Amino acid sequence: MSDDFVVRFQGNITAPITGDVRFYAPADDGVKFYLSDAWLINDWYDKVGGGSISPPVAMQAGISQPFTLWFYENGGGAWVQLYWFINDQWQIVPASAFSLSPIEPTTTTEPVTTTTQSPTLIVTGK
Repeated sequence: MSDDFVVRFQGNITAPITGDVRFYAPADDGVKFYLSDAWLINDWYDKVGGGSISPPVAMQAGISQPFTLWFYENGGGAWVQLYWFINDQWQIVPASAFSLSPIEPTTTTEPVTTTTQSPTLIVTGK
């Protein structure tokens, strides 16, 4: 493997919580991270690790959002990681959070019960 390459990671990411999530993508060298077409991280320069933390993004548990992470290498070490801040701690995003196909919410419909009553005939007379 030689230096001087660019990699694009693309798919869907699903958070296990509902609420604000921040992302962090330290790398050697450059990174750009998009979530649902919003540009969250722009560290497109030579560096030996570290990087920017994204602004908070509202996510819903179990609902995926499309992401793209660009990474380039320009000599020396070559690595990239993706973290998220959930449950009050930084965690590497686990492989189980990624998918190629979007994950949609599951909706269930409760069965509707109808009762049919016979018409009531009321007779009044004199």
